[in-house]
Amino acid sequence: MDDGFSPSTNTFLTISALIRQPNGKVIVAGKFKNVFESGIIRLNEDGTMDSNFIRGEGTAGTVSSVALQSDEKILIAGAFFSFNGVGKINLVRLKTDGTMDFGFTATRMTNISQTLRSISVEPDGKILLVVTEAGFYDHLVRLNQDGGTDTSFTSPLSSISALTVGGDGRIYAMGVNNQPGGNLYSKLYRLNPDGSVDSQFVPIEIGLVSALALEPDRLSLLLAGHFIRVNGVPRTSLARIFTVAQPSLTAADYGGGTYRFLLTGETNRMYRIDASTTLLDWLALGTVSLINSLQPFVDSNGTSFTRRFYRAVAIH
Repeated sequence: MDDGFSPSTNTFLTISALIRQPNGKVIVAGKFKNVFESGIIRLNEDGTMDSNFIRGEGTAGTVSSVALQSDEKILIAGAFFSFNGVGKINLVRLKTDGTMDFGFTATRMTNISQTLRSISVEPDGKILLVVTEAGFYDHLVRLNQDGGTDTSFTSPLSSISALTVGGDGRIYAMGVNNQPGGNLYSKLYRLNPDGSVDSQFVPIEIGLVSALALEPDRLSLLLAGHFIRVNGVPRTSLARIFTVAQPSLTAADYGGGTYRFLLTGETNRMYRIDASTTLLDWLALGTVSLINSLQPFVDSNGTSFTRRFYRAVAIH
């Protein structure tokens, strides 16, 4: 326990979302005692209330998700119809001091029957929303940075329980694929930046997933929720999967003083080829950008060793 962080126990009723700002302060969404019934507050690094963050009347409703833009402006989303007395439906952007940014208008958010379950900011600044229509139908909507609808984005997924956005703009989401030939059961999909299903990622069969987190190298993804298997392999409530097809090498062929083998993996992905004589110490021989399903690699120094082992490693 960090004794240097000690928020007042008399502040919180429920917490629905939180996010840390670059300066160490923490934006907290939920319902609070002695402040306002619902909305957001900001805590200092030690957990005390930040009195410089202007709260006003808060939201007339609930906040379910919070996100930061690159300029540190704050997006709050949920089920509400006003913020600080100004009519705003379910999505509002705040300046860094907590006051409302009137230059932002979410043109898609005009129906009080809609609610926002999740909000994420993509690497290019666009805003990804999980929108619930009439209380039961979830789907993905993307907005431009100014709040206008991004008409270039269309996704076939619904019933979305969790998602995360990678640094390359691709989206990992747990949901149902409504495309013709899609499966009515919820699976983990990867979407291209335009919202279409990425055919290079094999959907993952799993139970209920409530949270996803990409690891820093973006080569693996953590899953958390209520499940006992992942693609038939026993795993309880927490698992990690690879986000790229794991590479393989064919048996090396010798000819002309060199060893030659074929690399298979995910196209448009970079792999490193390593060699070893002991299977303990590995030497990087070079990198390969896989532009075809099979890519040759040649080791011209292989004949200098009585034996040599090879492996391929995805690097980004």
